[in-house]
Amino acid sequence: MDMKVSMDGLRRNLVSAYNRVVRKLKASLEENCADYELEDIHKRIDEDFDELRMEIAFLCCTYDGDSEDFSNLSDEADSLLDFMEPEEEDEG
Repeated sequence: MDMKVSMDGLRRNLVSAYNRVVRKLKASLEENCADYELEDIHKRIDEDFDELRMEIAFLCCTYDGDSEDFSNLSDEADSLLDFMEPEEEDEG
């Protein structure tokens, strides 16, 4: 029995899960830490989040032009949140 996996769905889910973790961690840190603590925490984990974000972006930009389930998702890579940057507010 062959199992077919949608690489597009898997990669979209990965982007979504990453962004949820970033949002929840940022909210928790802001709620539970003093400003001086936040700066230290950000310095310690920012590099790891950057590396993870780049790896996910690389995976989103990797595709097989002959497969409808493994297409170019570079737009999804653009939506990855940067842990250190404030999230932009939706206008409208």
